[in-house]
Amino acid sequence: MKKRMIFRRIFSICMALVLLLADAPLSSAETDWGSVESAYRKLVTERWNDEKDEDLSPSHYTLTDIDKDGIPELLIGLKEVSYSSTNVYTFANGRAKLIGVIEEGHARFYALDYENGLVECYEAQGHIEITVWRLNGNSLVPETIYDEDFFGNNYPPPGDFVPNVRSLKYYKCNDMSGLSMSQYRADGLQEQDADLTGVEVGDTVFFGSYEQDNDSGDGKEAIEWIVLAKEGNRVLVISRYGLNCRHFHSSRGSVTWEKSNLRKWLNNTFIKAAFTEKERDMIPKVTVKSDKNPKYNVRSGDSTKDQIFVLSITEANEYLPSKADRKCIPTEYAVDQGVWSKRVSKTDEEGSCRWWLRSAGRNTMRAAGCDYDGTVYTFGYIVNSERIAVRPAMWIDLY
Repeated sequence: MKKRMIFRRIFSICMALVLLLADAPLSSAETDWGSVESAYRKLVTERWNDEKDEDLSPSHYTLTDIDKDGIPELLIGLKEVSYSSTNVYTFANGRAKLIGVIEEGHARFYALDYENGLVECYEAQGHIEITVWRLNGNSLVPETIYDEDFFGNNYPPPGDFVPNVRSLKYYKCNDMSGLSMSQYRADGLQEQDADLTGVEVGDTVFFGSYEQDNDSGDGKEAIEWIVLAKEGNRVLVISRYGLNCRHFHSSRGSVTWEKSNLRKWLNNTFIKAAFTEKERDMIPKVTVKSDKNPKYNVRSGDSTKDQIFVLSITEANEYLPSKADRKCIPTEYAVDQGVWSKRVSKTDEEGSCRWWLRSAGRNTMRAAGCDYDGTVYTFGYIVNSERIAVRPAMWIDLY
């Protein structure tokens, strides 16, 4: 096994030198998906034509964004007589570029979500080796995470050694459907399960997906949540960003959270759009208290039972104690839907927005919220006010 590791490292170093001498540094600038698909389609078609000429079964390919730069890499598995290997390509400078060849006959590959890496799991002859391949400039660099003999009946899953791994979906080289943007996005969203084990207050986690970059052509983006509290096997989370622009209620008048259109939208339209059935099963229906407005002593209606809600004044002050904590940036999609954002200080790199709370304001014709600078606005905004963002909150069952 040591000889095999030495060979792999020497091979990787040689490949890195060849690639460094062969071309200029790769670019991760914004790239048109059509160009990526066209370049990758050419490679896959050439592979299939070669195999057809030699009367071989088609090999396989998959897409995964190794370095999370928004451009997926193409992996083509090559089947040979005595061994197999995987060629890895990226798209840069207007063309597909070979960035590495991973020589391995008994390996399976997994995506590594949320960080730079491709996970290789080698299992053969009572031995396990877990390697993370990271994209560094023009080359793939291996890091061995685990390398030990194994004498059990069943090999442990790679997730036992590396968190946030996800199975990849492979397509035969005579099937081009896996190269489309919509299929690439769908494969990732359908197969990705959130890893919420070990989360603590203050962590950020990804769970569900929702349109955020205002480009529906590239599918929905994973939603990032801030963990506000942990009780037993549950965590309370709030979206890091303002996800949409909604009225608290569609018409002007006296209304509380219980009867608001915002509550109805969150627990019907939003929850169905943002979460799979499996994810929705992890979101419990909880009692949402109708905390009074602490400044004006105004009742906020009756308590409700909801899966999704927005924070109250009391909760915003408790879980997000500073203005900086409460300051919120809207997504590009939310801005397109009508949210106003502005920079409140010279040091701000991005504009922040107002966002709704569920507590009544000065009276029940108003609902409280947080202002651009994170101040809790207890006087409240008129319930049918426009330009205000929504930051959903919810509890998630960890197991």
